[in-house]
Amino acid sequence: MRLTSILFILISLFIKPIWAQNKNLTLEQKAAQGEATSQYELANKHANDKKSLSWYQKAAKQGHPQANKKLGDLYFNGNGVKQNLVKASEYYRVAAQEGEPNAAYALARMYYT
Repeated sequence: MRLTSILFILISLFIKPIWAQNKNLTLEQKAAQGEATSQYELANKHANDKKSLSWYQKAAKQGHPQANKKLGDLYFNGNGVKQNLVKASEYYRVAAQEGEPNAAYALARMYYT
């Protein structure tokens, strides 16, 4: 029992817990590791360029609702991409199914107009 306690203490001193390993990473590093929220935040920082589109797409593929909504907005308005209402409605639909209320509104607005 005593040996087990000593081993546990020694191991915990030298090994960083997994949750603490990502704590000091930059937003770019977290996004590159595939964290959807970081990818979305990084896309927002780039604002309407090719990098933002790429980061939104990566986050959307992982099921990030706001990223899907934002891609719907980009395709609906033709910002940084060729306007494509079919793609816009698909991104809005997926975002709405993921629980993004503004996407449901945007989709309804598309069908109403």
